[in-house]
Amino acid sequence: MPDFQAIQQRVLTRLIDTPAAVQAEVPTLVAEAQTFLQATHNFNVMKSEAAFTTTTNPTNPTHIIGQIPSNWKEPRGSPYYNLQIGSTRELDWLPNRQFTYRQWDPTDPYSVGPPRNMLLGEPVYDPDTPDYLNADLNIEVYPYPDGLSDWTTAPVGEYRIKIPYWAFLPVLSANTDDNWFTEHATNFLIDFATSRGFELDWDDQRAAIWRTKALGNYDGIQNTTLGGWARVAINLDKSMSFAPGRVLVPRRDVYAPRDQWRT
Repeated sequence: MPDFQAIQQRVLTRLIDTPAAVQAEVPTLVAEAQTFLQATHNFNVMKSEAAFTTTTNPTNPTHIIGQIPSNWKEPRGSPYYNLQIGSTRELDWLPNRQFTYRQWDPTDPYSVGPPRNMLLGEPVYDPDTPDYLNADLNIEVYPYPDGLSDWTTAPVGEYRIKIPYWAFLPVLSANTDDNWFTEHATNFLIDFATSRGFELDWDDQRAAIWRTKALGNYDGIQNTTLGGWARVAINLDKSMSFAPGRVLVPRRDVYAPRDQWRT
């Protein structure tokens, strides 16, 4: 399996008369290639799940059960909670706070019960950055937890909520790092990083050639226009998760005996 160092070396081989500044940038360019591919498509390797536990506090109730993980990209399907007996109950995401407050009174202390709906909070403003930090998005549950789940182990009565989500893989950093993309999207990482390297070297003609190898005629907007090695990686990922099924073949003699000779 090619590792991070091997891919960097192959990029440097393709760059011509590389200035020191561009050479130093190559590790970042390869890492950016991986991030770009994950931003344009949800690969199976990006499937993840976060676990949260409700907290019942009658004197100071809260809808917040935690924050999104640091590698969060976007929700994946519906959240659910586990019962101790082994079954699950599916929950629904609410689209925004305005819609949520139409359905639930956010401060009514009597609005309690098992989890029904989830809400992804708004970015939090950090005056020290300053920036709006999506990494600090709160995850909220409605209504207020009632502390009456069937769990008899600590924390007793609290609901165990699972949230499936798409996660960004760790950024390539150590030379020995490898993952699904270094193995199955090797050519994309190399050609994308090579194109970006030529851009840094102000060689737009060669940059365009390697960009086409990596992305095809991608228009920068529609993922369906992605071609090149990016499309190869996406198609491979889709085929890996394809579940084959039986094919119903129509026959004109469907009511004939099963052992009848057919040509």
